[in-house]
Amino acid sequence: MKSLFLMIHLLIILPAVLFSQPEATVVRTIHKPAIDGVLSEEIWEMAVPVTGFVQREPDTGAPASQETEVLLLYDDNYLYIGIRCYDDPNKVIGREMARNASLQNDDRLQIILDTHLDGRNAYWFQIGPGGSIGDAVISANGREINRDWQGLWDGRASIQPHGWEAEIAIPFKTINFDSRKSTWGVKFIRHISRNLESAYWPDANINNLEDAVSDAGLLHGLEGISQGVGLDINPWVIGGHNSRIDGGSFLGDTGVDVFYQITPGMRGVL
Repeated sequence: MKSLFLMIHLLIILPAVLFSQPEATVVRTIHKPAIDGVLSEEIWEMAVPVTGFVQREPDTGAPASQETEVLLLYDDNYLYIGIRCYDDPNKVIGREMARNASLQNDDRLQIILDTHLDGRNAYWFQIGPGGSIGDAVISANGREINRDWQGLWDGRASIQPHGWEAEIAIPFKTINFDSRKSTWGVKFIRHISRNLESAYWPDANINNLEDAVSDAGLLHGLEGISQGVGLDINPWVIGGHNSRIDGGSFLGDTGVDVFYQITPGMRGVL
C-alpha cells in the first residue's frame, strides 16, 4: 500500500516538474532609462538577468556559444528591455539599420510577448546590432505572422568591447493585454549569423515552430499597468523646395496620424 501511494504521488508531481515553465521577473522602476543602446545606467542593475540560452540550431540542446543577458524593467507606461550579447565585437554582424529590414544575414535578438497568456497569440519584436528594429503579430501558435502590424516603440543598439548591447522601450498603450493579469508569456531568441546559430530562452521545443508561443516562459511582476484607450496621435510637418530657373518655391504640408488599437492584430489608422 505504501509503495502504491508513493507511485501515485510521483505520477501527480512529476508532470508539474517536467513541464513547468521557466520564469523571469520584471522589476518596477521610478526612473526611465535613456534609450540610447548603451546599458551604462545604474538603473539596469536593479533588473534580474535572464540567462542560460540553449541552442536550437546547429547543436540542439547545447548551451549557446555566446552568453546573453536580458534585463527587464517597467513603469506605469513602458516595458523596458535591456539586451547584452557577449561576443567578439570584430565578429558581430550588424549591417542593417532600416526599420523592418530583413536581418536574415545579421545578428539579432527577437522577443515574443504573450500578453494574454493564451499560448497562441503574441507580439514579436526584433533588434539587431546595427539598430534595425522590426515587429509583427503572431497568431495560431506561430503558424501565422502578420508583419504589417507596426507598433509605436523605440529601440537602439551599439557595438561594445564585449559584444553588442540594445535597449528597447515598448509603451503599454501600443499593445493589447489583460490588465488583470500580472504574468505574461515571454520568449527570447538570439541569432548569431556567422555560426548559423539560434539560441533560445527558454529551451525551445524542437517539435514546435521557431516562433511558437506555447513554449514561452513566464514573466512575473507586471502590477498596476494600463493600456489606456490605446490611442496615439502623431502630428507631422513636411517641407521641401521646388527648384526652377525663376527661383522656385517652398512647399509644405502639415497633418496628423491617429492610431487606435482595436484588437492585438488590428490597428485603425486615420
